[in-house]
Amino acid sequence: MALSNNRGKQKKRGSGRRKQTSILLLSCEGNNKTEFNYFRGVFKDRNDIRVKHVKGNSTDPVNMVKELINLGNDYSLDSSNNDLAVCLIDLDQKEYKVKQLNRAVREINKARVNFNIEIIVSNPCFEVWYLMHYEPCMRRFSNNSQVITALKEYIPDYEKTDESVYKNLIGLIKTAIYNCKKVSDEHLNNGHSLRSKDCSPYTEVDKLMRYFNVPKNI
Repeated sequence: MALSNNRGKQKKRGSGRRKQTSILLLSCEGNNKTEFNYFRGVFKDRNDIRVKHVKGNSTDPVNMVKELINLGNDYSLDSSNNDLAVCLIDLDQKEYKVKQLNRAVREINKARVNFNIEIIVSNPCFEVWYLMHYEPCMRRFSNNSQVITALKEYIPDYEKTDESVYKNLIGLIKTAIYNCKKVSDEHLNNGHSLRSKDCSPYTEVDKLMRYFNVPKNI
């Protein structure tokens, strides 16, 4: 999966005046706002991006994607304006989540005719992205709690509800992007299929950062 910036492409629908601000529409699991709070902090000083949140309660990838598609249509997301809808999925090192993911990908592929929409996977959880700011993490984690414990080696007071965690990480995003690529390459060298249960720790959040030219424009 590779995110691509589509500025300059012709609009597929509508002839209204082009918006000046891109929309990043996020679907997160259940009522968890960890990811939304992070991205809202990262982009808070940029006047070219608005971060929006799908207020759904779904925790399975298929229904998360369906909620995201519905709201994306409601917002009339526009690929020529660099709008992007993203479903953030934690695989939790569970085989059933991988199967659900594959079904969700089919829904995504059908929705792409209308606007830019992608799935961003982390395994076992989103906090792997935070760890990548400090190390090219290849530790083996049995569960999400172990990821949090590892992260607290660097951010001792970390809590999932902390809305200011981005402040600890904002200056290290370039390092995180580099480490994500390094870890991804290592998984492939070890014969792991990306987005599989055994490809852990792993995260694709770096692709989202590249899409919006972060850290270049921070």
